[in-house]
Amino acid sequence: MERGASRDIDGAKIGAAAASVKPGLESTAPGRHPAARPMSPLVHRIALRHVLAGLCAASITGCGQDPDSSAVRELKAATRGEAAGIPEPEAGTPLPAILEQAAERFAGHMQPEGEPMAGELAEGERHDLMLVLKAGHCYRIFGAADAGVRDLDLYLYDGSGVQSHQDPAQSRVAMLGTEADICPAAASTFRLQVHMYKGGGRYRVQLYRSPG
Repeated sequence: MERGASRDIDGAKIGAAAASVKPGLESTAPGRHPAARPMSPLVHRIALRHVLAGLCAASITGCGQDPDSSAVRELKAATRGEAAGIPEPEAGTPLPAILEQAAERFAGHMQPEGEPMAGELAEGERHDLMLVLKAGHCYRIFGAADAGVRDLDLYLYDGSGVQSHQDPAQSRVAMLGTEADICPAAASTFRLQVHMYKGGGRYRVQLYRSPG
């Protein structure tokens, strides 16, 4: 089903179910009426996630919510056990070292594919890079920019020109494939767009591929 298509479970139903998880009270067994006990914020948050996960049937982008919203990203990250980003690197850390640190934490058993791609952009400028991705492999893409850059964005477009992935972090470190897998069904040429959203300077991007 395409993103944005209607689902049996709509936003109104989700809102009603979420509202049934009271932030201040824990549920009690039927037939009992003990004094209400306060529910901790953590317990309430976990309960709400379970309600949403059940309603969405493990497909958060089909629930009528913005797939790039912070709430959706947080729920997806919690469900998959992955972080949304890495700590901001210290000033003076070379770009290759920043990419290596990101790969050590998020690339798993993937290996670098090809040579790093590098360039320099002013604030607001974009640069397109062409990537040939093969079927039977999954990929992750890591990018880093100079300390003067406050927000580096990466966008991935498939062979039809449709955007398939977008980096959600507001950082000079960007990653694709950590929240939504990049596993093409057929070999194709993808377009990776590097965007200096805030700040300007040098950038460096490295593609990683699963073994096999």
